[in-house]
Amino acid sequence: MFSRSLIAIPVMVVLTIVQIVVLPRFLFFPVDPSIPFLFALAWSLLSNVEEGLIWAFIGGLLMDIFTIAPFGGLALTYVTAVFAVNYIRDLLPPNRFVVPVISVVVGTTIQQLFYILYLRLFGILANTTLVMLLQTVMVQAILIIPIYWSMYFLKQTIRPKPVQI
Repeated sequence: MFSRSLIAIPVMVVLTIVQIVVLPRFLFFPVDPSIPFLFALAWSLLSNVEEGLIWAFIGGLLMDIFTIAPFGGLALTYVTAVFAVNYIRDLLPPNRFVVPVISVVVGTTIQQLFYILYLRLFGILANTTLVMLLQTVMVQAILIIPIYWSMYFLKQTIRPKPVQI
């Protein structure tokens, strides 16, 4: 299982570079969406919880490298949110349009709130308001659909279903 998840390392490196270098150049949104978190969440919805947690952990660690906050906060909150969303996913009926949106709304809210608590624990005051949280949730809810479907096609490419005769 771990060897199958090794694809997460190069994918998350590229996504982190896009998040840190490319995304701030474009002012499409009032807040910065977390692209590695969205990809980890999408992979966890398409795969099992263990692989989703590996993707979230790798993405969080790579994003932690570029923050001034204490190391490990994003990795911890990404993993927590992905784990919670996978629990919620099992309670919902399977749907490729509604479940990703509900999952990203719940996951982003959990991730943002836990990250604010994490920063407060270390004495860092986060300049976050309820409006910014809602904007982040809305932007990520919009972006999850193309990301989810691109991950769906990626999964179909690297792990096609076996043909039975």
